[in-house]
Amino acid sequence: MTHLRLIPLVAIAAAIACSSPTSSRSSALNCNVPGLGHYALALIVTARDAPTLDHLASGVSGSYVTGPYADTLAYVSEGNATLDGFGPPGSYTLTLRHAGYATLDTTVAVASGDCGDSVPLVVIADMQPAP
Repeated sequence: MTHLRLIPLVAIAAAIACSSPTSSRSSALNCNVPGLGHYALALIVTARDAPTLDHLASGVSGSYVTGPYADTLAYVSEGNATLDGFGPPGSYTLTLRHAGYATLDTTVAVASGDCGDSVPLVVIADMQPAP
């Protein structure tokens, strides 16, 4: 059985002030998606070994789809501790892969903040070893 723990990062969203499109914002929390415009950090994904709950820091790959947009999750944070995804608020279909583990597919909802940007969602995904 796959276990997911979802935690919206309201504190981060509250710490980022609403701003006009011309103001500068942290590149670590925002990106410009070709053809779709400027989007904030939406997903922060941590993969763990389900039986031991050990962190699977390396070797995990992931992708996501939200509306018409599909992309890969990327190691953005220092030390490759999490996979991050950028996009608008809404429903995200996530796929995580790791050698020796069953592929994990799930759907999560990313909330909209006061400014219309995504409220980053922490996803802790417990991956099951492959049979």
